[in-house]
Amino acid sequence: MCFSFRFSSSSCLSFFTSADSMQTYYRWKAKYGGMDSGEAKRLKQLEDENRKLKHVVADLTLDNRALKDVLSKNW
Repeated sequence: MCFSFRFSSSSCLSFFTSADSMQTYYRWKAKYGGMDSGEAKRLKQLEDENRKLKHVVADLTLDNRALKDVLSKNW
């Protein structure tokens, strides 16, 4: 089976010919079906970058809320 944490995107593209589960086949085909290996690698890079940016936004939001809580208290 082809899972993104075990195989590269280009390996997943060759997976379509030896799928042992139709559900897995259709899921991967929907994600990587019309792509060549370069596009699949770029998609993976963008997904990783998006995940990192979401973590940054979450951290900054938490910091912002903490600062607002501190400023709203009467000293």
